[in-house]
Amino acid sequence: MMLIFRWVTALSLMSFCVAAQAETVVEYGLTAGVQGVSKDTAKLTSPAVSSVDLIVDMDLGGGVLHFFIEGASSATGTVEDVVSGANADIGSAADKDGNGRLQLSELSYAIGFSGYDIAVGMQDLFAFVDANSTANAETDQFMAGSLVNNPTIAMPDYTMSAVLNYGYKDKTNFTVMLANAYGLADNASVDYADLVDFGTTEAGLEKGTFALGELRMEDQDVWLSLASWINTKEQGNLLGGYVNLDSASAEDFAWSTRFGWNDSEDGVGSFMSVSTAFAYGDDTLGVGLAWHRLVATLGSSADPLLTEVYYRWQLTDSIALTPDLQWWSNANELSKNVATVTGGDVIIYGLRLQYADAVSY
Repeated sequence: MMLIFRWVTALSLMSFCVAAQAETVVEYGLTAGVQGVSKDTAKLTSPAVSSVDLIVDMDLGGGVLHFFIEGASSATGTVEDVVSGANADIGSAADKDGNGRLQLSELSYAIGFSGYDIAVGMQDLFAFVDANSTANAETDQFMAGSLVNNPTIAMPDYTMSAVLNYGYKDKTNFTVMLANAYGLADNASVDYADLVDFGTTEAGLEKGTFALGELRMEDQDVWLSLASWINTKEQGNLLGGYVNLDSASAEDFAWSTRFGWNDSEDGVGSFMSVSTAFAYGDDTLGVGLAWHRLVATLGSSADPLLTEVYYRWQLTDSIALTPDLQWWSNANELSKNVATVTGGDVIIYGLRLQYADAVSY
């Protein structure tokens, strides 16, 4: 926390020094919700969860200084302890014991010139790649993690990285990135000192690097993304790739598909999803389906299948209420600890309340 305070203080002093010539955009929000399950309800001791976000983007003239502070309630006893992957927003900010905390998650600087954009610092790499219009935001769209980010991508947590993008809006874009394969939550200490250490783990294994290249063609009604990546974490070369199709040209209907794969010896080896969004005025109905193929199964031999439906009811410009329903088949297979989690078919029902706003000066 002291390190966070020092960084925020430094950023505040910088803001004061350049305020006369800089435009600053501040986004802030609060997400709160409850989730229940149809079985093994005794494991769900904390049905209510919450998170807070503060994002500041400051135009310094030559580039943009960005930082993101987030806080989250603890994951212990939540729906994530019953069905792994049921809520992507749970546990995003946690200490080494798994307890929720307030943390500085992103601190980066970005510059752009002649079609090039370069961002360097501690970053969420999913913010730059694997994008689509209907299944990308855990607080605005689907709750389940598989309908937020592609689970076959061995992406590190908030990590020290450099990202280069070339292209223009509604044109073909190419993105490449290089990062430390151990992000903030990937280190056992969940500490910033270990985050900037590119050496070895406590066990003496190389932390390795993560690299990804994505080609995104946005000049048609249906956008196509093609990508490949490598993760050399702990002296192993894990390879993978993905293909995304995204259509958001119609005002009242959008759809997206994802397909991903990797050559891992355990976990999710390949993945496919289809998601849709129907607009009703300011409201949105979302329906998604995700299939996971496991390389090696424990317990049931069937692969997990997820169906999720949500309705985002936009009460005001800043407040939204979202009922959510998930049906999982073979949900236990997504967890490393099959013996203590729910197996077979399970229904998860939830209600999410979100407040979000922004100011600029």
